[in-house]
Amino acid sequence: MNTNRVAGESLSVTFGDPVVQRAFAQEYVDFLLEYRELQQVIKVVMLNRVINVSQDEVSSISGLEEDDPRVLAVEDKYKANIASFILARISIDEFSELLVLASAGYGLGCMKILRSMYEHVVTSAYVVQNPQVSRALVDSKWIHDAKVWKIIRKIDPSAVERADQRRVEEMEKKAAEAQARLSESICSKCKQLIKVHAWTKVPLSDMAEKVGGDLSGLYLLGYQIPTALAHTTGHCVNEKMVQ
Repeated sequence: MNTNRVAGESLSVTFGDPVVQRAFAQEYVDFLLEYRELQQVIKVVMLNRVINVSQDEVSSISGLEEDDPRVLAVEDKYKANIASFILARISIDEFSELLVLASAGYGLGCMKILRSMYEHVVTSAYVVQNPQVSRALVDSKWIHDAKVWKIIRKIDPSAVERADQRRVEEMEKKAAEAQARLSESICSKCKQLIKVHAWTKVPLSDMAEKVGGDLSGLYLLGYQIPTALAHTTGHCVNEKMVQ
């Protein structure tokens, strides 16, 4: 509860239903007690974490050309470790967001967060197990930036004049290079070039199977069903109507 003075009056603002929140705490008290302990583990694992290239790896590629496969392998491993760690950090934050919605009784909202969290967890594990895909994941940032810039130019053509041309040219160059690497792929059946619009051709369900553990078994509840709620679908409409 937050109370502030607005125009000489006392304004009381409450986020969430206290009755629902108390009911949630009572129903899931065992989980909440365990979650408190889990928070300490998270701090140990996630805080003050340093990700770098080992001295042995640096020595092994010293003097090699930038495009040497051995150099690229070390770079991919480094990028994979960073990407995996950040995706894991995002997943932890999303779990906290999910708890806020759950404690307020927003079950459908929880499902939308769950979808994102599941995708981040699976991708985090997949990338660290397959570091060669990290380059495509990291490079997809430039493709995204180029799309955003295209929309900005359409909305406000004068933005071109105000923009830092050097940065724009660099962004467009890297986006073009990333898209070229991404788009050219050979279909295993017809042997023809196919267009790829995501950073990877591997479906999330296949990633979950390759990663192992229980993630594959959680695909239906953790991703497939929540996806239908996150997008405009008949299932989304029906679930809200039933609620």
